[in-house]
Amino acid sequence: MEQDNAIVEYNILRKLLQWLERCRPGIIEPIDYPYRAFTQPQCDRQHRVRLSLQELRAIMKACEGISKRVVPSAPRRQRADNRAWERC
Repeated sequence: MEQDNAIVEYNILRKLLQWLERCRPGIIEPIDYPYRAFTQPQCDRQHRVRLSLQELRAIMKACEGISKRVVPSAPRRQRADNRAWERC
């Protein structure tokens, strides 16, 4: 319960300081606020590893191949309508 009050107080103070930074520049120096100021029990687990660019591209390429097989092509009439709109 005490930590809940501290979190609320921190968020109020942070919002006021952010307002000062935004609306009254020069009064205080910019502050880098932490994403999680207070630890929580579930934070003890391992953090996710960021995917490399090559891994992300491989996943996207695989998804693209799956979507081409799953989604049927548009009917001929709909394709003709789409071409008409493209000319406009």
